[in-house]
Amino acid sequence: MTDTPERPATLSGNMKRPSATMVRRVINRLEQAVGADRSSPEALAALSKSTSTPWLIQQFLDGAIDLETELFERYPTVPLLSVAKFRKLADQSTHNVATLSAQDDSANLHIDIDPARNLAHFTFTLGGMMSVRYVLDNPETIDRPRWLDLMERRQAGLTFLWTESRWQSDYLIWIVRRYSTHVFGFSPTGAVSGARMTPEVARETLRWLGNLWNPTGVVNRW
Repeated sequence: MTDTPERPATLSGNMKRPSATMVRRVINRLEQAVGADRSSPEALAALSKSTSTPWLIQQFLDGAIDLETELFERYPTVPLLSVAKFRKLADQSTHNVATLSAQDDSANLHIDIDPARNLAHFTFTLGGMMSVRYVLDNPETIDRPRWLDLMERRQAGLTFLWTESRWQSDYLIWIVRRYSTHVFGFSPTGAVSGARMTPEVARETLRWLGNLWNPTGVVNRW
């Protein structure tokens, strides 16, 4: 996969809607990106007809946009996180915290993971003044090792981190590029947050997540 994915033609004016082949190709790409979603292509196709589908996801399902490129165009200057620190919340606790920070500490991403309590929180903080938290709803219902496999094995590509409720609850999009990894948080309330990591920080974060979400190292590749 190249660093800059091919972008499907955008719908405008009198242009025809994408062909059935194009829609199926995009649906298959979405299914691969989601990775741990066991829905059939037909079920994913039905999602494109839902009135509750976020507009960008709808356009992606329709084959009208390349979602990676669109997100980078909308959020071109997200802060770079180049420092990573990992700790337990307290002694004898299963709650672990990762703090990813910009070099000047002007922006942070706090990741709270507690496998025993089925907890996964991603909190984006800007300037020590404002934070937005995204909660992955019941992540145990999804094969988290499969998430990790998709997040770390690709030289380029995106992975949706969402559970069975999909966009009805908070979700994240993890995008790998050659020189950085981007993570975007989305909420059904309309909130959006974004940050990017250096390759070193991304590797450290994935190693930390792997120890918590997949300590055995076994991946179900159905």
